[in-house]
Amino acid sequence: MAEQNPASGAANSRLRILMIEDSPPDAELMAAAVRRGGYEVQFDVVETPDLFRERLASVEYDVILADYNLHSWTALDA
Repeated sequence: MAEQNPASGAANSRLRILMIEDSPPDAELMAAAVRRGGYEVQFDVVETPDLFRERLASVEYDVILADYNLHSWTALDA
């Protein structure tokens, strides 16, 4: 059975997202944008490389969204 377009209200429209973000309001904006695309969103937010590695080791994500410039590292570092 083929997956359908999430924007059409089909099944399989849940996304588990890991967000690399140091601004909680920006994380909410990213989640809202994905929801507008028709997805049900469950997300975790990390701010540090250590928390990033910890989450990746313990949880399976569908997608990772990253702020490019963080306080002490960048999306490219991740």
